[in-house]
Amino acid sequence: MAVAGVSLVALCAAAMVAPFFGPIVLCAAGFAATKLYKSRSSEPISPGNGAFLGVMTGLWLFLVVAVCAAITSYYVSSSEGREMMRAAMPKVPELAKMLDDPHQFVVTIIESLIPTFFIATISAAFGGMLAARGPARRRQS
Repeated sequence: MAVAGVSLVALCAAAMVAPFFGPIVLCAAGFAATKLYKSRSSEPISPGNGAFLGVMTGLWLFLVVAVCAAITSYYVSSSEGREMMRAAMPKVPELAKMLDDPHQFVVTIIESLIPTFFIATISAAFGGMLAARGPARRRQS
């Protein structure tokens, strides 16, 4: 959960710089979650289990994004919320056009959640597999 939280902040920062950094940050989240688990576990972890840890990290990230999307959709359904969003982002004319039709705005958010789910889980799973494939750490007895 901690890795997912830190990754969400890094994902927001990366999205502001360049959107194509998103899958890289998600891959790093799966990698970090698996490395953290691997460092605390006494048993070796297989690439399949690393992928599972990555998928779970991606799933938690997606759930947080989905909850934020639901809150935004609810917020946009009121006229006061739409006006506040217009005032907060005056340099984005596409957003102003989308806010004129709240139903279309909500549909667009829902449609964007589908690829987001697959990108989040697959990228994080790939990072988890990479971390699990690394050399096993030797423990001193």
